[in-house]
Amino acid sequence: MGIHDALQRLHRGKSSAATEVACFAAHFLITRVAGNVLGSPSMAQEQCDPSFTEQFDIHQCDATPSRAMCGRCRRPVTVCICSCLPDEPFKIGSRVLILQHPNEESRSLATVPLLTQCVDTSRCHVIRGKRFDVGRSKILDYALSSADSIVLFPGDKALKLCTLPRRPIGASDGAAVIVIDGTWSQAKSIFNQSRALGSVRQVQLTGVGGSEYSIRTQPTRGSLSTLESVAHILAWLETDPAIVEGLVRPLRAMCRHQIDHGAVHHHSRDDPEHVSRQEYKLKQETYTQEQEALQEDHTSAHVYK
Repeated sequence: MGIHDALQRLHRGKSSAATEVACFAAHFLITRVAGNVLGSPSMAQEQCDPSFTEQFDIHQCDATPSRAMCGRCRRPVTVCICSCLPDEPFKIGSRVLILQHPNEESRSLATVPLLTQCVDTSRCHVIRGKRFDVGRSKILDYALSSADSIVLFPGDKALKLCTLPRRPIGASDGAAVIVIDGTWSQAKSIFNQSRALGSVRQVQLTGVGGSEYSIRTQPTRGSLSTLESVAHILAWLETDPAIVEGLVRPLRAMCRHQIDHGAVHHHSRDDPEHVSRQEYKLKQETYTQEQEALQEDHTSAHVYK
């Protein structure tokens, strides 16, 4: 049943208001979804003749257009960060493999998309999944079978990055720098469930400072985002310190834009200033209650003045 039919039946008293409201809502949702999928504005709005809309006091309006997106940084043009991206992607000799948890793909503020904008995409590959073993991907198989490959994951057996030779990994063979992308619990699960990764040299970062990914909580003050981790590894292997600033600059700009538009600055969980979600929610509820109490007091004072 369309909007016309629903309103006409209601006007003639042949159905209840609740029924017609339900029909109206269902019709609106279906046409809106169809319009978005098909890309046709006519599918996202009801075509009403002027006399009918005047009869029921309905004002026709166009479907709300989606925000214009930048084709390069893939962000709304109002918060575009292309000016902070390198003029040309960094040419690197190392091969980088990002093993990405599926949940990270849908995150609008993830760092891997920025990474692929900053380095030569022919040297940086993203493979998605929750478990990575031999036979999953040819390029991963080559990396797993090479003695020169490394995987970034902390632990007792992990080598410090600064102990590795300063030369590209995978410049002339199938070796690669393997980095797991996800939350700490997701990364730990991927590493433990992917037995083949256990045969690859583990490497960990030390003395690199705190993360500038300030819109997401890090487990410790020494934890870095995927982009920052890759930046420090490449800077060491490629003997080019400028890589760190070149890759982190757009991340810094993205975080600044988000905070300027209302996002909360996050601290690592071991930071004294860290506020958990429960504590933050409690503070917000307390603040709201205090504001409501003040408003009631002001209203009462005004009434009995």
